[in-house]
Amino acid sequence: TQTGCGVNADPLWQSASVTAVNTDEPKVTYQVDDIVSLNTRTHRWRVRWVSGNNVSARLYQIEAVDTASGQITQIEPLPFAVEPG
Repeated sequence: TQTGCGVNADPLWQSASVTAVNTDEPKVTYQVDDIVSLNTRTHRWRVRWVSGNNVSARLYQIEAVDTASGQITQIEPLPFAVEPG
C-alpha cells in the first residue's frame, strides 16, 4: 500500500504486459496491452517492473503514453533491455 501522502494509491495501479519493444536509443520505448482506460490527464505516470530482468520495487518515470497504440516512453534507463512478456 502506498500512502506516503495520506492517499491510498493502490487502486490507481494498472497491470499490463509488454507486447513489443522499440530498441532505438536513448529512449526506452515499448508497447503494452490493455492501457486504453489509463487516465492520460494526470501526466504523472510510473512503471514498476514485476517480472523479467528489471524486477524491482523502484518506480520509473514515464515521459509519454499513447493509449491508442499502447506505447510507453520512459524517461529513465533500465538496468536490462525490455523484453516482451
